[in-house]
Amino acid sequence: MALAGWGMQTIGYGPTCLILATVLVAAAAYALTMRSLITLPTPDRWAEHIQRWSIAQF
Repeated sequence: MALAGWGMQTIGYGPTCLILATVLVAAAAYALTMRSLITLPTPDRWAEHIQRWSIAQF
């Protein structure tokens, strides 16, 4: 939030929005190409999915 305010004051509203949009598109592209996310199974098969993709458990 503070970074957006700093960006708007420093480089202007338009460039700050363009940078934000670029970051959002990059994050969306990354999420849409994550194989482990795309193949997410139903809850009863989550444990198998976690082991298959070596996903860290919290």
